[in-house]
Amino acid sequence: MRPNTPSPTPVTYPSVDQTDSHDLRALLAYWQNLRAGRDMPDSDDIDPASIDLLLPHIALIDVAHQPLRFHVGFTGHALCLANDSDMTGYQGIAKAAADIAILSLVATHGQPCAGKDSFYSPAFRQPITQGTELVEITRDWIALPLGGIAGASATPKPIIPRRIIMGQKWKARHRLLM
Repeated sequence: MRPNTPSPTPVTYPSVDQTDSHDLRALLAYWQNLRAGRDMPDSDDIDPASIDLLLPHIALIDVAHQPLRFHVGFTGHALCLANDSDMTGYQGIAKAAADIAILSLVATHGQPCAGKDSFYSPAFRQPITQGTELVEITRDWIALPLGGIAGASATPKPIIPRRIIMGQKWKARHRLLM
């Protein structure tokens, strides 16, 4: 290593304690169980019947590399309601900058990540004007890589995910008057 060169920060798997959401902790535990010692489970390992109660909160995103791009293959009902649209079939990059960063990180490094973010949204989708009521929306999320058809265990290092399963839980916290 050259002098004055920062050492790389090791990437760690997210802890089930990083989210307040029982559903996202269950999704992470399911993913960790499917890993079975591998870097990531294969896409074919996912059994929708095993996670049927979690499906409303999940998006399944296909990853293409060189250039990096995404295709939303499935969007759960709760995510459709939270986003006010069904993203299934959406080609390209995610609509929100935060999602672009999350998906790019997971797709590039093949490591899961989890977090929480929040934003303000007009109540009842009204335009923001003087006196507009705003709702603080909080989102817990987790993004988990999945191996390709050839299998994560058969893919040479570094492991490159072919799919990402993203779980999200949304909550409206309180209202503010602008």
